[in-house]
Amino acid sequence: MPQDGEDKVAKRPNGAAGVWALYLNALKTNPIRTKALSSALFSVFSDLISQRLRGEKSLNVRSLVNQFIIGALLRGTVIHFWHTILEAHVKGPSAMWKKLALDQTVFAPSFNCLYMYTAGLLEGRSLSASTAMVQNTLWTIVKNNWRVWPAAMLLSFYAIPPHLRVLWGNLVGLFWNVYVVTATSKTK
Repeated sequence: MPQDGEDKVAKRPNGAAGVWALYLNALKTNPIRTKALSSALFSVFSDLISQRLRGEKSLNVRSLVNQFIIGALLRGTVIHFWHTILEAHVKGPSAMWKKLALDQTVFAPSFNCLYMYTAGLLEGRSLSASTAMVQNTLWTIVKNNWRVWPAAMLLSFYAIPPHLRVLWGNLVGLFWNVYVVTATSKTK
């Protein structure tokens, strides 16, 4: 006969299933912190890939820290609240299409602009230099955004449960973020 606690340990999944179970439990108990941390980690990984693609000779730790901050504060938190707002206010038979339209016409340009200003300031650019970067780069990034994100978001709104949409965005965004970090990097 098992001792107290042994049943729970014996039933706990191992490996990827165990990590997934821990993640889902963390989403239930502290969704914002969980999404912020997972987004921060995906952002750091994207930056590592970007640094490699740019041929940086040594690891740019400041950039990794900046991307951790951006991932935690912007990608995890802001996007969590965006999805919460969409779920609460956009209803009905055409909700998926309305969410997609709002996401791509209102949120995507605004979020990319916010990202670019935040990244610029964290990299030590002045406000005027960050503004110039936004003016020179935002439209190109938004147009490229529209090549990737509408399909990803349509699938998200159709098939991904709301509590997993930030994670889905992180998975798709792993590659998108490599592009954006590379396109807006101070070393460009």
